[in-house]
Order: sequence, then C-alpha cells, then structure tokens
Amino acid sequence: MMGCRGIYGGVIRLLLALLAGLAAVYVGSCATPAGPSRISPKAVAPQAKPAPEHAFDADAVLKTAQQDIERGMYEEALNVYRQSINAHPGNRKLDAAYDSGLMEIRKAADSAFEKKAFAAAGGLYLLVDKNINLSHAAGPEETGYLKDRIKSCAGKLTEMGLVSYRKGDLPGAISLWQDVLKFDPGNAEVRKALETARVQLKNLSK
Repeated sequence: MMGCRGIYGGVIRLLLALLAGLAAVYVGSCATPAGPSRISPKAVAPQAKPAPEHAFDADAVLKTAQQDIERGMYEEALNVYRQSINAHPGNRKLDAAYDSGLMEIRKAADSAFEKKAFAAAGGLYLLVDKNINLSHAAGPEETGYLKDRIKSCAGKLTEMGLVSYRKGDLPGAISLWQDVLKFDPGNAEVRKALETARVQLKNLSK
C-alpha cells in the first residue's frame, strides 16, 4: 500500500508541474510584448512643406529701369540693372536690356553733344564708361569712342572758359572749368587754370 501511495503522489506532483508550466506559457502569450509604444498616426504632426521660391520677374525689372531712362534718371536705371544682373547672373534678357539701356544713354549723350551741351554730354559719356564693364556687347571701339568724347567735351568747355577768362568774366570761367572736373577730374590743366582764376577773383574782391 505504501508503494502505491508513493507512485500516485509522484504522478500527482508531475501533473501539477505540467499544469504550472502550461499556465506560465499561457500568461506569457497574453502579456503585451515589450518594445516601443505604438503612436497613433493622428498624433504625428505633419511636416511643414518648404515655401516655394518666388519666380524672378525679369519683365518687372526691365519695366522699372525703362521708366527711369525715359524720365532721364539714367544712374537709377543702371543701378536697377546692375543689382538684378548680380543677383541673377546669366539671365540673357537682363544682359540684353542692360546693353540696350547703355546705348540709350549714349544716344542721349550724343544728342547733348550735338546741341553743344558739353557739360551734360560729358557727364553721360562718363556714366556709360563707368558701367560698360558689365556689357556683353560693347567692345574696345565703344570704350575708345566714349573716352574720345569725354576728352572732346572737356576741350570744348576749357576753350569756352578761356574765352570768358580773357573777357574778365572770372565767375563764368570758373563755372565752366568746374563742369569739366565733374566728368574729367584728372584734368591737370583745367585744375590749374581754375585755381588761378579763383585766386584772381579773391584778390579782386578785397
């Protein structure tokens, strides 16, 4: 009897152990697996799309510059062209318009020269000469033309100043020579004549 009871007891203990193991497996399968928590798609903020770049409106720039030229605001027009060309290099429309604008200013200078408005002509020729470096059309001939015209304007005004000086019109001579130095500041001859006339005018006023 004692042997049978021992056998039965061992079987019961084995069955209990198997049941315990099955229970552990069942509990493990029902548990929530470890790992990062799931996030609802609604909780994720959508990424902001980059704002589209504004397209460069070359026509608006050209219109502004052309209006300045028509008003005689030549330096302002060239500033508009230069800023746009520097910001958008290689834009053929801008390059062509810049060349065209320079030619219009040069034509205005030629017109002033023909009307013997040498001070105005000299100033415009100098303006074109200073800005011709960005031109894709102008060559050495155009540069030479501008420098020759500046020299001619200076020569005409210098002669007119001498005529006034010989007549005793010192203020008139001084005014003409001052005009020369506005577009030909390196003209040593005119600068010397101007200083002489100023000294004489000062002595006369004593």
